Amino acid sequence: MRDEPDGRGVRRAINASARIAARLNPARLATTLARNVSLTSWLAVVVLVTTIVSLLVVSVVSLSHSTEVSNDVFGQRVQALRSLKASDIEFYLNTSIAQTKALASSATTIEAAERFADAYGELAVAEPESAATSEVRDYYRSQYVPDLEQATGVSISWRDLVPSSNAGTILQHAYVTSNQVDPGTAKLVYDAGDGSTWSTVHSQYHPGFLDITDRLGLDDLYIIDPNGGSIVYSTSKAPDFATTLDRGPYSSSSLATVVRAVRDSPDAGTVRIADLAPYGAALGEPAGFFAAPILSGSELVGVLAIRLPVDEINKIMTSDGNWTSEGLGETGESFLVGADGRMRSISRLYLEDPAAYLAAVESSRSLSDAAYDAVRALGTTVVFQPAADRDLLERASAGSLDVFETTGYLGRDVLASYEPVDVEQLSWYVVVQVDRDEITELGVDYRQMILIVVSVFVLVVTFVTVGWARRALDPVRAISDMLTNALDGKPADEVAKTTGGPIVDQALASRVNRIIATSERRRSEVEQAARERIEVLRGLLPPTITRRLEVGDRMVVEQVLQASLVVVSVEGLGALIGAGDVSTSRSILDRVVGVLDSIAVENGLERIKVVGDLYYAGCGLSDPYLDHAPRALEFARGVQRQLSEIAGELPYRLAPAIGIHSGPVSAGLAGSSRLVYDVWGETLDTTSLLAHRALPGEILVSVETRELLPAEKVSAARADKGDPVAWHLPPIAGEEANGL
Repeated sequence: MRDEPDGRGVRRAINASARIAARLNPARLATTLARNVSLTSWLAVVVLVTTIVSLLVVSVVSLSHSTEVSNDVFGQRVQALRSLKASDIEFYLNTSIAQTKALASSATTIEAAERFADAYGELAVAEPESAATSEVRDYYRSQYVPDLEQATGVSISWRDLVPSSNAGTILQHAYVTSNQVDPGTAKLVYDAGDGSTWSTVHSQYHPGFLDITDRLGLDDLYIIDPNGGSIVYSTSKAPDFATTLDRGPYSSSSLATVVRAVRDSPDAGTVRIADLAPYGAALGEPAGFFAAPILSGSELVGVLAIRLPVDEINKIMTSDGNWTSEGLGETGESFLVGADGRMRSISRLYLEDPAAYLAAVESSRSLSDAAYDAVRALGTTVVFQPAADRDLLERASAGSLDVFETTGYLGRDVLASYEPVDVEQLSWYVVVQVDRDEITELGVDYRQMILIVVSVFVLVVTFVTVGWARRALDPVRAISDMLTNALDGKPADEVAKTTGGPIVDQALASRVNRIIATSERRRSEVEQAARERIEVLRGLLPPTITRRLEVGDRMVVEQVLQASLVVVSVEGLGALIGAGDVSTSRSILDRVVGVLDSIAVENGLERIKVVGDLYYAGCGLSDPYLDHAPRALEFARGVQRQLSEIAGELPYRLAPAIGIHSGPVSAGLAGSSRLVYDVWGETLDTTSLLAHRALPGEILVSVETRELLPAEKVSAARADKGDPVAWHLPPIAGEEANGL
């Protein structure tokens, strides 16, 4: 539908108002009403004329400002969403930087870097078997390189990607090429069984690092030897695993660049960032890296690097595909661009309709042929799609650019707004835009809606006004009837029936009472629901956390200076649950968890979470205890005893392997839409590692915890050979007989 120019519409509305006013000449109307019209009709006409004139004035003003209103509505949405997205992406990136710092400074990471480097050095001088060398070469020649060429559209020599070092060949054969059927299973291999020192070290540290990458949603976690630039450890075991960044296929990658920056300036607490760029080891998909030095004292013993998941960035910028619910309509979107003007998050149109996107960019010529082929092959517009003018980015770098009109990356006129992302080393910008055609259509719909509403409203008011005028004069008629009846000498009760007054009053009072009663009932229901919610929270969360939630504090993060954490790994629980039906399995699991919860409460511990056959608990998190370490040990001993009794009733062996460590802990609520109570920090990582290393039926405590325990509690403890960081506590008397 074509829209009339605003000026023509205004003139027509004014002319119509003038014609109505001429016909409703006040003097003539007053004379006519006084002579020929009843009081009811006169009152109805006055109200109707006043209403119509008011509606005409409002309509004229609204129609003349419809385009401005549409711009203001979308402009406010764009600016609000721009600031919100900038805040969200800054929080995510700064959190990732803080996590990288914490991981690099962890004692576990420092120890792992030293041991992986030594083990890698042993393999560097070992001679790989000819069969292993042949299998690695065949993997690159027949499987990986064809996939990479298909993804990038570039011809690649497989010889350029084959590891050149002995260690690289040995490790890739053991952990990469042996998992060709499903490359995703490589990270689940703890020990390849090749008998190497590296595999032994890997079996000790990989479970902890894998848990960290899964919980943080990272694509990969690397440890790089600073002396030779070799990747001595990788969580995902991609083709860059065990290669050397100083030379070889990945020496010019963004990972190599950021690692060299750390090696050149290994300042403690610093994190170097590599912007998103195509990465060969990820089949050419965009990848960004954070890297930090691993320092033992002042000595650089390694470089920790993490590969950021682009999918997480896309979820933040697209609100997981919920554009319409955010007020962006059918064409609006928010995305990131880098200093080069190219996207750092995915295009909305590509997510919704890849074919329509490719047709649009082909029509607008906004992509080069190489970039067009890359988008089709890789399934992403990140780093390939130019989406912002560099001049506008330079202006935005000094501060946010308010809403302005420009041409979008698909060649359409858009209303857009820019804001720089406040993260050091990254020149990223949040862009929010909406197509101009959609805004114009909103103005047309707005004007049509006004005309329809006014027309309908006038008809409704005409009928309502007549009825209202009649009802408005009912009291006058009632008074007249009452006086007439009184003059006629009728009884008082008959006079009241004639007027109808008491009946009207009773109906009104009854309605008000019902409204009040309904309001009170609903308020009571809301209060009851709030009380029930608090009761549920009290059962799920620690009391101090619940009290803070009750007053509206959702940013609950506690820094506990000293606490003891316990991780219980119940060997045999998984097999026991899997052996029975669902009802029996649930009953067994509930019983085991209930027993552990009861022991925890008895000793002043609180359950943190249950993950599979792992039970996490802590003492001193919500309520401080000076004897948190002895309480944690008593809890562990109680678990041994109780599980021993349960095991005696079942045909399976239940043997808890328990790790205890004491130190500072960060505890609080995580998440926004679904709150989860959790703890994190080096103390949790060390406790998890101890539980993993403990034998079934054994308690493994750290040196820090042992120093906090009474001498008689640890008189029988023994230290690991060559590993003074952990002490073994033997099973308590009588437990060996029950399978512990």
